[in-house]
Amino acid sequence: MEVDLVTRAGCHLCDEALAGLRELGIEPILRDVDRDPELFARFDFRVPVVLVDGRVVGEGQVARTDLARGLGLPDISLARCGAEAAETVHRLTQAAFADYARLDPPSGAGREALETVAADLSRHGGALAFVGGRPLGCLRLEIGAEELHVRWVAVDPASQRGGVGRALMRWAEAEARRRGFGRVTVGVRLALTGNLAFYRRLGYRQTAVHSHPGYDRPTWALLEKHVGEAS
Repeated sequence: MEVDLVTRAGCHLCDEALAGLRELGIEPILRDVDRDPELFARFDFRVPVVLVDGRVVGEGQVARTDLARGLGLPDISLARCGAEAAETVHRLTQAAFADYARLDPPSGAGREALETVAADLSRHGGALAFVGGRPLGCLRLEIGAEELHVRWVAVDPASQRGGVGRALMRWAEAEARRRGFGRVTVGVRLALTGNLAFYRRLGYRQTAVHSHPGYDRPTWALLEKHVGEAS
């Protein structure tokens, strides 16, 4: 899906449309209507205009809810976060990973202290996903030399399979482009075949397998997706 935002300098409605798209985890391709004669002829007084694969899905003053509907997305808003959100991120991670204590090796989420989460977020930051104003999902980032690595993707158990995880990963991909990275990576336990399938549906491919410390067999896979660098 290619999302374009037809805009012009000094347009406050264009700024609002861009902010709304970013809250949905979308980093659009910006098209200046005054620098493209064809766009000017079509959209001069209609900007901002949101296009999905060339189809107009919104123009003028567009609410985020309408943008989500036009893009075929659930109305989930995304926000960058740091250590100030540690308590919320800790709670969501504990809940989402509670069943993973049965894994071999067991998940470390259940033993993670709030102070560790705060330090984690202080280093590289993360994101929260909100539905109806309630935080229902989160992720943490690790900034590499050539990639943006996503860690600890967590969705409230009652809200799983509702698009929150997909929205978080769209946000991460947009954040990677914003920072100038061309790819996003994520680590997934080999035992969690449903999670592996989820990321593959999003376009991620397995590039390597690794072992947890003390194990002589592969236990997790590294997946990556090329997202294109920000212009």
